[in-house]
This record gives sequence, C-alpha cells and structure tokens, in this order.
Amino acid sequence: MGHLLSAKNEGVYFYLRMGKEHGDALQLRFAHLNLYLFLHPDHYREILVDKADQFIKGKQYDSLRMLMGNGLLTSTGKDWALQRKLMNPLFGKDGMDVLLGHINRITKKYADHVTVNHEIDWTKYMFDLTLEVAFASFFGKSFADKDLDKLVSASFDCIRFVSRRMSNIVNPPVFLPLKDNQDFKKSYQFLNVTVSSIYNARLLAEDAPPRDLLDLLMKAEDNGLKLSKSQIWDQILSFMMAGHETTALTMSWLFYYLAHHPDVQEKIANECKLNDYKFENSLAITHYPYLNAVLNETMRLNPAGWIISREAAEDSTIGEYKIKKGQVIAISPLVTHRDPRWWTDPDTFIPERFLEGHALYNKAPKNAFLPFSLGKRNCIGARFAVLEMALLCIHFFKEHRVETTQTNVRMKGYVTLKPDKNIRVTVRKI
Repeated sequence: MGHLLSAKNEGVYFYLRMGKEHGDALQLRFAHLNLYLFLHPDHYREILVDKADQFIKGKQYDSLRMLMGNGLLTSTGKDWALQRKLMNPLFGKDGMDVLLGHINRITKKYADHVTVNHEIDWTKYMFDLTLEVAFASFFGKSFADKDLDKLVSASFDCIRFVSRRMSNIVNPPVFLPLKDNQDFKKSYQFLNVTVSSIYNARLLAEDAPPRDLLDLLMKAEDNGLKLSKSQIWDQILSFMMAGHETTALTMSWLFYYLAHHPDVQEKIANECKLNDYKFENSLAITHYPYLNAVLNETMRLNPAGWIISREAAEDSTIGEYKIKKGQVIAISPLVTHRDPRWWTDPDTFIPERFLEGHALYNKAPKNAFLPFSLGKRNCIGARFAVLEMALLCIHFFKEHRVETTQTNVRMKGYVTLKPDKNIRVTVRKI
C-alpha cells in the first residue's frame, strides 16, 4: 500500500510532515501509483516556467475533461496556446472593467442581505455567492432569478460530481446507469441547452457592445481566428469549475481568520472608509494595500490549489533528478507557503508580511508564493478572483463585523483545500 494509509489518515498534514522530514524531493507510492513530489521554489520554476512544455496536464485531468471538454484548464500544446492567446485580453483591464459591474452588483447584494445576529453557514453562503457572480459575469441579466437558481443548482451538481471523481483512486464508468451518473448527465444537459439558447440569441446582436464574459468570448479574435460555440462552452465550464469553488473556499477561510482577528477587521474597515468605499475600475485594488495583504495572507496559509500535478511528456530532469516520460510529478504550494525557510512564523496569520516597507515584510523567494500557480499556465482568472474577494469585503465592512465560536478548524485536501467542517460565523451590524 506504500504511503496510501498514512496519506488517507493524515490528509494534507501528511504532505506537510513529509516536507519537514524528507526535504525538497521525494518519491511517494499510493498502492500501484508512484508520485514524485518536489517542494523547492527552484523546482517550481523549472516545472512550471522553464520546462512547462515537458511537464503537462496528463491522464490525471481526464475527470475534468469529462465535464469541460478541451477548455483552457485542461487543453495542452498548440490548442491551449491558441485559446490562451485569444483570452488573455479578456482578463486584462478592459475586459475586467466590463465584468466589474456584475461582480460589484452581486457582492453588494450578498453583503447587504446577510443574516445578522444568528450563526450562519458561511461556507455555503460563499459557494452561493461565487456561483451567482460567475453566472452574472458570464451571462449578465439573461435570465430571471428563478432560472438562475436552477442553473446554480445544476452547476453545483456537475462540479461536485467531477470533484468526487478526481478525489477517488478508482471510479465506476460514467456509462453505468448509477444514480450519480444519471444525475450528472441530467444537470449537464440542462446547462448545455440553457447556454446554447443564450448563445444563439447573442448571434443576432453581434454589433452590440460587450456586456458580459459571453460577449467577450464570442468577440475574441486573433488574425481572423475565433472561438467556436463548442470551445466557448468548454471555457464557460472551465471557469465555473476552476473559479467558483476556489474563490468560495478562500473567502470561507478569510472570514474564519477575520472572525478571530477583530483588529484586522477594523484595519480593513478604516482603509475602505479612507477610500470612500470606491472601486472605480479593475485596477483599484492598488488603493487597498492592507486588504490586498489580508487576501494574500489567507491564500498563503490556505491555497485553494494546494497541490498541482503534471505528467512528464518526455524524459527530462528536475534539478539533479531524472524523470522518465509518463511519470507523474507534483508540487505543493501549501507546503512551501508554510516552510519556515521562506516565512517567519509560517503558521500564523500575519497580513503585514505582505506590506512592503512594513517591519514585518517578508522577502520570501519569488517562487515561494504561488496561490495562482506560475508561468504561462498561471491562473488566467486571478484578477477576477481578487476583485470578487475585495469587493465583498469593501461592501461587508461598511456596516458589518464578524465573529465565530469555532476554533481549530483543520484543513482537508481534495482537489481543492477545504475546511474539515463548514465555517460558521455570526454577523453583527455596527
């Protein structure tokens, strides 16, 4: 069984222990599967930047491809390069300014209508928020609230199905008439039909200015090349899967830390007040350095993408180690983010370590902080995620504070890094 039982019993803490006990490069065996784990920032640059074409997203991403087809998250080679080239401008300032209004509208709605003076399931609230932000950003106001609820529910079903399959070592074939398989197919078909109808309606209004991400995807062009309907569908599913859960979990951890640090809440509130709660464009995060530091510290302690795997497309090397074609390697931002070589008091929540010029500013190596990965395949939606988290905080701390009775919430590692129980908080109005 190799390390399988230890990893199962200890969860993510197994990888943290392995890093402390065995250094920066180690071989793990899970039953019949071998995994080569690398934990040094120099390794990360080599794998994700210098030799990115040699270490690709291989068979371990097949479960994602079942839902997302060949979108930006799962494609490789020239197909990926073309998609990325077409979509990079969409996530620059101009594209993000188009989406900013939708993000602002939904985050304000959730901040203004939060339940006060009663303990609430904050993790669930954040999942609802991020899915609604995603749909609003993709499709604007293309459907009524009652239809949005159905779409959110269907998306959640699909995402949970794929997440479970990615976390399992063995899965039953999708064609078997099992309830989970049938529920997934039904939800997937509902999403496909709904999005197709919206897409077809947009074809009749090609000259309209872009109102949302669907418009931006349909208008994306490079030397006459455009995304097909099926490619746009793959991108939508990719962003839904990669974006909503990771951001929801990060905001769940964020408010858990804030509930235990009322002084940090007040510093955020004061910074927001100094800026008159304004966020005029997608670059405005620069006016909120303390809030940005808080977001970075949350992602350092609890990176949603806590482990990143690749498959060797050819014989290669990583540092002094030889890697054969087909071998699976992995890196762990979680382990590196908590490495005392790079971070002072690494397990403690200290936002000031991200404030340049502050006495606590921590000069960790460049590649020791990678909440959105590194290199040309870094997360294209990083700015989107930061805007969503920042805007929720700006709206929330205008009139609210948060507290919790929960302590010692532990981490659980699946595809993403989750709390071992949903975060529960009580919101107070000031």
